[in-house]
Amino acid sequence: MFQTSHKEGHMHKIASLTFYLTLTAVLSVGLGSAQNVDSNYDSQLSKLSKTLREVARSVPQSAGPLTKSNQSAVSRQFSVDNLPKSARDALHARKMRINNKGEVQVYIYVADLSETMLAQLRNKGVTVELTDRKHKIVQGRVAVDRLKSVTTLPAVSRVQLPDYGVPQVGSITTQGDKVLKADLVRSNFRVNGAGVTVGIISDGIAGVFATGCASCGSAPAGPIATGDLPTATGTRTGAVLTSATGGIVAQSFSADGNLESGAEGTAMMEIVHDLAPGAKLMFANFDTGLAFNAAVNFLSARADVVVDDIGFFGGPGSLSRRVRGFWRGRHIHSRSSGECAPFSSNVEYV
Repeated sequence: MFQTSHKEGHMHKIASLTFYLTLTAVLSVGLGSAQNVDSNYDSQLSKLSKTLREVARSVPQSAGPLTKSNQSAVSRQFSVDNLPKSARDALHARKMRINNKGEVQVYIYVADLSETMLAQLRNKGVTVELTDRKHKIVQGRVAVDRLKSVTTLPAVSRVQLPDYGVPQVGSITTQGDKVLKADLVRSNFRVNGAGVTVGIISDGIAGVFATGCASCGSAPAGPIATGDLPTATGTRTGAVLTSATGGIVAQSFSADGNLESGAEGTAMMEIVHDLAPGAKLMFANFDTGLAFNAAVNFLSARADVVVDDIGFFGGPGSLSRRVRGFWRGRHIHSRSSGECAPFSSNVEYV
């Protein structure tokens, strides 16, 4: 009786040990698989810059085919309040921009900027806005739940937030006409800028043209009506001012095509018109560094002098080269410099 009981106890211990070892092995395999999944996930997210990586981790990512239904679901379900604080701070500082469809504006660095590559990006849900073929950068918008999907393309090496220019705005109206003695130059040498085209790059030309029209003249009591700017006609698509012709030639290179994103450009044009009333005025605005390059390209092909009041913090690295090329072409590009402390701490770290 003792031997039978002892034997049964021994067998019970063996069974318990076998179960324990089996369970440990299963859990180890499961843990290893989970770690591999996490490792693969992290590897894909490593292509995203820090802020975008945090967004992707906080928003459930989609990998299936893009349809109208799941595209609209993003805008219904997405909430800025669910983002981590660092991402909300970036939005507040305008260093990251997400529209009401839940799409974030990004730069996508690729190995091959071909039509095939652009088609692959579009299939992943990217709305292509601009391309820089020299530096192989695509500027576009992608739904926040599709960030990881974009990084699965082998040719995509990095996805980051764009660099946004900051207008160097002052609070005091310039008295530059007398300080620069431009009034004496006009009277003594009988010159007024005629035959010269001046291009201006800034945030916008709000307040110049009337609203509620497709082909618009001066805003009531606006700078054209008061003689502070030459006569021109603005074209609106819906309510958005998209171009201008006549004494002011304007084109937007911002993703939204809106020439009225601000009024700093209006003030700059008024100053130029005070100094050189005979000069032809051109204007372009932008949102990202790539759009700034496009604005410079546009004006450098048409203007003798280009001025801007924009500061940048990082970017694709082509801005200074573009300005140098413009200068070598016997043109003048005047760039601003100033103190930008309110923005200096908002640079994205990788």
